[in-house]
Amino acid sequence: MKRLAALVLLAIGLNGCGGYYILTAPDQLAVEAEPVNVVVRLQRNDMFVMAFGVKKAAISFRAEDLPERASYTDDLGYAGAAVPAPAEPGLYKI
Repeated sequence: MKRLAALVLLAIGLNGCGGYYILTAPDQLAVEAEPVNVVVRLQRNDMFVMAFGVKKAAISFRAEDLPERASYTDDLGYAGAAVPAPAEPGLYKI
């Protein structure tokens, strides 16, 4: 019985509470003043090293002061939108 209790406590300790979110957004290249298809993935880490996709979460996209686009994540946590690129070449945060 003590071994079982120790094993249960060890399993709980290894899993931890987790509960933080991971937003993966790769770099994007775009032609000036043309829309670029931006895809991101939203995950929630609930169990130690396992991160599951967050379903139906609202994600908004915007480059600088250009119009904002939005979409919802799918069953795997992916969301995408066609975001207008700025007219001037440069490095911009989306």
